[in-house]
Amino acid sequence: MILDSGTYSSGDYGRMLANLSPEWKNTDAYKNSNIYLLCEDIGELSQRASPRSVQFFEILARILNPDSFPDDIVVPKTIGNDYISYLTYTKDLGFGD
Repeated sequence: MILDSGTYSSGDYGRMLANLSPEWKNTDAYKNSNIYLLCEDIGELSQRASPRSVQFFEILARILNPDSFPDDIVVPKTIGNDYISYLTYTKDLGFGD
């Protein structure tokens, strides 16, 4: 499960989990700790189409299929303004500058 939030910041992961409704807490994603919080700059990228949207899709691909990437980068459960640290392909294309 991937949550995009304008409400939370990168330090709010625990608070976000605590505020989930019982329906969300009953999902396999919650029970298996597969919830990601996208906030701050990466959250904005997910909401607004732009040439940098490809950065959002690289992060999304890393979350959904991490084995497709040959590096050892592990995306944390909360991603905010530091999202550029987890990019490789789009950074190599000049999008992370």
